[in-house]
Order: sequence, then structure tokens, then C-alpha cells
Amino acid sequence: MTGDELFALLDQALPGRVFKALAPQGTPEPYVVYALTSGTPRNTMCGSANAAQMSYRVDSYAKTQRDALAVIDAIGALVDACEGDPIIENRQDIYEQDTRIHRVSVVLSTWQLDDEVQT
Repeated sequence: MTGDELFALLDQALPGRVFKALAPQGTPEPYVVYALTSGTPRNTMCGSANAAQMSYRVDSYAKTQRDALAVIDAIGALVDACEGDPIIENRQDIYEQDTRIHRVSVVLSTWQLDDEVQT
């Protein structure tokens, strides 16, 4: 799954409210922010496997914890329907004191072939 494919998937859960790395200042809730946190090439005894495991942090922001979790649950349902076996793990529920906003954060891991465009 490429970064563009991930964006398309996330956008299905919250159309027009998904941002890469950072939401514009003043964006009203709810919204989703995602960022690539690691990309690990896979190798075999014969050399490159021409694939990499990509991990993205996906954060759902909302005025209530329930609303932030509902967006993550919608993303989870879409991920479950995907080909390629992406997985969601490491859920964290966070209340951000500065902005008085709830965030539910997960890590989405997937595989990306070397010939896919990286974004």
C-alpha cells in the first residue's frame, strides 16, 4: 500500500478531513493526521525481497474521546477489508491539555513493493 493508497483509504472514513503530517491551523474537529514513521526493507538470503514494511502513525482528533474513537473504528473496518493484510496496532487514547482535544493514535503497518511510488 502506497502513501496515496493510504490517503484514499483514510479519506473514506472522514472525507475531506485527512491531512498528511499536520492539519492546517484552525481546522475544526474531527480530522485525521497521518505520517510515515518507518520503512524497513525486507531481504532474503538471496538479496532484496523488493518489498518494505511501512509503518504509519494515524491520529484521530475530535472534541470527545468517543468521536475520536469512532473515526479510528471506521478506519479499522476499512483496513480489515483491504488486500495485503495491513494491520492496526498500538492504540493510545490521549487528551491534549493545550488544545482541549481528544486524540486516538494507532500504528498502521503495511507492505509496499519496491516498484510502487513512495509518498
